[in-house]
Amino acid sequence: GYRGERSAQIWMLDLQSGATSELLHEKVECLWPLWMPGGKGFYFAKGTDHGLDLWRYRFASDDQPAKQRKVWGFQDDSIAEPTISRNGSTIVFRHLFDTYVLHPGKDDQPIKLDLKVASDTDLPEDLQRNTVNRADQVAYTDDGLEIAFTLNGDLWLMDTDLKEPIQVTRTDG
Repeated sequence: GYRGERSAQIWMLDLQSGATSELLHEKVECLWPLWMPGGKGFYFAKGTDHGLDLWRYRFASDDQPAKQRKVWGFQDDSIAEPTISRNGSTIVFRHLFDTYVLHPGKDDQPIKLDLKVASDTDLPEDLQRNTVNRADQVAYTDDGLEIAFTLNGDLWLMDTDLKEPIQVTRTDG
């Protein structure tokens, strides 16, 4: 990441007065602030020699100054695009090509999620694919964006942008 005076910083905007205040001005990138529950502070990604780590910033209180501390980081690359649940109990982020979940204050380290995507190789064996290059009858909407057609006695509908036909009826023929 970039190091220097032009690195990304974190500012706060008071919506009532319109006043802005700089919360973090460091010579490393500070990105993706996420509010903590109750507005007591925020989580954010902060630049290091190996990438971006997840940090926590607590606002000053009557008896404590503002402070920040590292929550988690990897030695081989950045934490990217963190997001937080509404109640603040779960943070999800990307690291390399994986997605991780962290429960602040409960987990010692993030847990890698095992996400699977159904691909063409995972299709059921009984699925049939047909290529059709003709229709029996065709009708377009006035704006030309949707099309209805019949093929072998069945009614099909299709959006002309997406071009993904939907079979409405299915006859035995």
